[in-house]
Amino acid sequence: MMRPCEKCLKNSWAFKVNDGVVHATCDNCGNSVEFKARDKAENKKEIRKKRFFQEGDKCGRRDRDCSGTLHWKEDNEITAKRLEKSYHYEKWLKCNKCGATFFDNKYKILHETDSNGSIRFRKAIN
Repeated sequence: MMRPCEKCLKNSWAFKVNDGVVHATCDNCGNSVEFKARDKAENKKEIRKKRFFQEGDKCGRRDRDCSGTLHWKEDNEITAKRLEKSYHYEKWLKCNKCGATFFDNKYKILHETDSNGSIRFRKAIN
């Protein structure tokens, strides 16, 4: 979302995009601004960077209106159900109020099956 106009302080913009450059014009006062359009992949990377939570942070699930806090959960037990999947997580953050879970690829363990049927575990690379 774009910030309000510097002249009239209203947030009412009209946008045009030409060759990766965004031309924004304020509908109220006519002030115009140009800036480089961001790539969708860049936006996703920024969101991923911002979304990493830590223990003790507020859950912040807007759809659930949750005010709980996040705590680390670990499950070191390897079960048959876990082995059926192609990966599992060593630990994850879980909300103590609504139960929402947040995973980080830093703790992702991949399951690789050899030609003889044995399963090997290795950490996922970020």
